[in-house]
Amino acid sequence: MTNSDGHKVAQELLAYIRGCGHTGDTLEGVARWWLMRQLLGEHLLLVRQALDELKANGHIRETITLDNRTLYFSPEDE
Repeated sequence: MTNSDGHKVAQELLAYIRGCGHTGDTLEGVARWWLMRQLLGEHLLLVRQALDELKANGHIRETITLDNRTLYFSPEDE
């Protein structure tokens, strides 16, 4: 891990702390709950953008379920 990696993690932790107010946890809890939650949000945005691109290029298709969830499939799965 480089100093810039550590700085990025510090900034992510600070963003979490500022957003949650009163909070506390162990080292493992911070890594598991604080950082993973932050990373999940970032990854969801990136994955959504990637899925939109794949759909626009005809590489996947999507279906909306009755409970309004979006499922993604190979275009051959028809």
